[in-house]
Amino acid sequence: MKKHMQFFAVILIFVVSSLAVADYHFVVNKKAGITVLKESEIKSIFLGRKTMWENGTVILPCYSNPEEGKIAEFFFSIVKKNHSRFIRYWNKRLFSGQGKSPLIVNNNEELLEYVRRNNGAVCLASESLSTLPDNVDLLIIKK
Repeated sequence: MKKHMQFFAVILIFVVSSLAVADYHFVVNKKAGITVLKESEIKSIFLGRKTMWENGTVILPCYSNPEEGKIAEFFFSIVKKNHSRFIRYWNKRLFSGQGKSPLIVNNNEELLEYVRRNNGAVCLASESLSTLPDNVDLLIIKK
């Protein structure tokens, strides 16, 4: 019985960890030509290491409400920095002339408007988005 419980616990941990990325709500402008990214790629985008989409469009990352639970969790779990460390990281990069930091928007309405207007935009919303403008897609993040 104990071995069955251990096996069940291992399976449960695997299932929960594989679903963790699905809880983030990313959207992307359709002109970027992307619908799926790996977790490592989205991390590289938010750290300014990946700056161009495959079609040559400049990547323009943004996110809303860094104090919201899912946004904070994204920085801690995926980017491997809490939000204040992330801001310090970008301040150092900006001071040395290395790139442009992701835009912080006030709410999901602003976020969708930013993605709609910018061909290379990819943004992390604070919650699930029920309706999307015609030129905005949900972005799937895989481990």
